[in-house]
Amino acid sequence: MRVQAPNLRQKKRGLLLRPFLDVQRFSGHKPEQAIFNQLITQKFCFMLVEVCAYSVADCLAAQRAGADRIELCSARAEGGLTPSIGLICQVKALVSLPIFVMIRPRGGDFVYSATELAVMEADIAAARLAGADGVVLGTLLPNGQVDRQTTRRLLQCASPLPVTFHRAFDLTANAHDALEILIELGVSTVLTSGQRARAVDACALLETLVKQAAG
Repeated sequence: MRVQAPNLRQKKRGLLLRPFLDVQRFSGHKPEQAIFNQLITQKFCFMLVEVCAYSVADCLAAQRAGADRIELCSARAEGGLTPSIGLICQVKALVSLPIFVMIRPRGGDFVYSATELAVMEADIAAARLAGADGVVLGTLLPNGQVDRQTTRRLLQCASPLPVTFHRAFDLTANAHDALEILIELGVSTVLTSGQRARAVDACALLETLVKQAAG
């Protein structure tokens, strides 16, 4: 689950820096109520709640709970992979929230071959036809820099849908350089926990990134 705090939300040239705050999974008969009970104990006033969902049931629970947006994935154990077209279609038919679809062909690193890139392009095209409201992706070079060429190609494929660059950002060699590249390319949103496991442990870096994104 992702939450967006308004005091960390800035735009520059169309880019939104969106800090990632982990909210643990809850058990019980009403997990959505437990989620919001947890949120209201936090010190932040949350503007946007995006839930990472892996099934129709997840999406319906998120909608009942009052989420603002859904990131639709498969393969929770892999950290999220591209969901099936069937899942996208069913979610779009039953859920009124915006659906951003994960585009990730495999687990592991974010350095992709030409064949994997072709798969990602085909998945973006299929997700767009299935009604996706946006896509979520991230590509890196072996040296830890954003893969400028590949990211540009995927952005062109996704157009006119908004594109979120996911937490591959947190594996980049230099977060500030990476942010400038993504601004230049026209990525609409960056998802980051400040290159730490928890965003709350990376406030100093997040503050500088927000200032950078704000110009």
